[in-house]
Amino acid sequence: MRVLDLLFVIVFLLLGGAVLIVYPYVALASIMGLAGHAPREVGVMQICAYIFYGGTLCYPIVYIACLVLSITLLAIKKPYAVLCALLPIFYICLMGVFFMFLLGVA
Repeated sequence: MRVLDLLFVIVFLLLGGAVLIVYPYVALASIMGLAGHAPREVGVMQICAYIFYGGTLCYPIVYIACLVLSITLLAIKKPYAVLCALLPIFYICLMGVFFMFLLGVA
């Protein structure tokens, strides 16, 4: 096991875990968004909103799965531990893209 891989895994998992600090507020907002009144016509904006709401609610599952997988890969000295630690950050970036669609920026 290389020390640099261990350092990258720790840093990426800490960055992904830092998002969980605001998760209770985001989860509450996502639940309220899912419970809101849906218009009769479903467009791209509405689909992006539902993907964003569902995706933010599923983030702890994604983070814990990537955490366990990357630590396991480090322990058995297999490659791709750093990539597994990066997956929650990519997931948050993808949710950010859907959020931009939700705001109408993109």
